[in-house]
Amino acid sequence: METKKADHQVNIVRLGEPRVHTNADTLELFDIGGYQCVTKKGSFKTGDLAIYIQPDSVVPQTEAFRFIWEPFATPDSPAPEKRRRITVRRFRKEVSEGLLMPVEDFGYVDPNGYVMIGGELYKEGDDVSQMIGITHYEGDQDVESTEGKRSNPMRKYPRTLRGWFFWTLYKMGFRGVHSRLVKDMAFDVPKFDVDNFKNHSRVIEPGEEVIVTEKIHGSQARYVYKEGVMYAGSHKYWRAEDSKCVWRKSLAQNPWIEEWCRGHEGSPLYTEVVPTQGGYLYGCKPGEIRVFAFDARDAQNGMVYFPKTEFLRDLTREYANTVEAGIVRVPILYEGPYDLEKIKALVEGLSTVDGKTQREGIVITVKDPNRIARGIGRVQLKWKSNSFLEKEGNR
Repeated sequence: METKKADHQVNIVRLGEPRVHTNADTLELFDIGGYQCVTKKGSFKTGDLAIYIQPDSVVPQTEAFRFIWEPFATPDSPAPEKRRRITVRRFRKEVSEGLLMPVEDFGYVDPNGYVMIGGELYKEGDDVSQMIGITHYEGDQDVESTEGKRSNPMRKYPRTLRGWFFWTLYKMGFRGVHSRLVKDMAFDVPKFDVDNFKNHSRVIEPGEEVIVTEKIHGSQARYVYKEGVMYAGSHKYWRAEDSKCVWRKSLAQNPWIEEWCRGHEGSPLYTEVVPTQGGYLYGCKPGEIRVFAFDARDAQNGMVYFPKTEFLRDLTREYANTVEAGIVRVPILYEGPYDLEKIKALVEGLSTVDGKTQREGIVITVKDPNRIARGIGRVQLKWKSNSFLEKEGNR
């Protein structure tokens, strides 16, 4: 079984000593890795085993989580996923990142120190997300709207009889019968995903050369040119040429994308497309689509990543003058030796794109493209802004 990414897991953790809440006598703080949780004083004690649920987890509609979903459920329909999403909140000015719950809400600790949940034994550090039904929130990865509104992710399979009719024709070889259908590819293009810094805060060594870029909040896009065909798609799916989706529209508005892809045949270009999220316009005019490139793989050298600094600067030199807004890549916020305090100061604030949009966070990449770490591969980590996560939690 494939191991889940660290920020998709729900782990059994052993708690250290609680810290004093700075503004409430009835609350206290626990540190779990790089995260901080606020709990009611006395709910846990040093050495306890507990269940830690990270931000952007989605809890099931079960009794243990009734306090989360009950206000949003009706007898006829369950609470929507976004109302069961665990986010970042503040309690008396202290940030609580995720949710800490007693083991006893799901099972018990046996005399040998193992946790029994649903008839299975687990130990400290184990992932129990599947056992207790917790999934990871994926709501923003395949959003298509270019009007600053939310929309649902593209479904892999139809949900109506009409949809199944077109889907069947498509699979039989009748292409173009439905512009929103997924496009077939005869070769593999890796998906792009990055682990959370707070789960791997010790991976990058002090003084190691890094580049820090702004994380843009839009919809991820992949582009690649191969054997005379220009492919465009989202994080998960490739879109047909006649599709009216944002990924295809972005090609028409940003011709530099196809020019770069043709010049690097077979090399996937990874970008963020905006605006696709409500309140995150990044200075776009009505109907305008901007594309921020953040990475690419080199098909001529085994699909390794291009060195990030050179790749981003080459894009600026080659294409920024041909784009009205002068933006073709994510902003570079810092280059130099890894310094935690300097980099931490870059996480919060407004976007450097327009000085108005809430910054989603940052991405830290070790400059050496061959630097690999166990469990995460290439050393590149995202660090989301707590202000951004709080805002998302209140939507």
